Amino acid sequence: MLDSENGVWVLRVLFEPGTVLPRHFHTGVVHLYTLAGSWHYTEYPDDLQVPGSYLFEPGGSIHQFQVPKDNTEMTDTFMVVMGSNINFDPDGNYMNIMDAGWIEQVMLAAAKEQGIEPNYIKPKSLYGFNK
Repeated sequence: MLDSENGVWVLRVLFEPGTVLPRHFHTGVVHLYTLAGSWHYTEYPDDLQVPGSYLFEPGGSIHQFQVPKDNTEMTDTFMVVMGSNINFDPDGNYMNIMDAGWIEQVMLAAAKEQGIEPNYIKPKSLYGFNK
């Protein structure tokens, strides 16, 4: 679900073993559930999130998501994100801002390039929905 008007994105994401996301700053809260596999923040390698884990990230959090290379399965997550992620490169330089609108534009471009029809929920005015 991508709601750019209210700054909310709800995603189910599968991560390959060894995935490392950019270090990022959250402008709003995140609720993250781990359904399968495991992951941790680079800053806290001993705080491993495993199936059934729930993690609350307050606005203002800065961290880097990492899936262990030795995971034998994909890491399956479900997240509700409010606001934006401000992403940084490995040297700490600003890269981009990722929010519901940015994700939607990237997803639509990728779907068009692959010749597929994206399937997602986008709230509209007056509580109507499209794909």
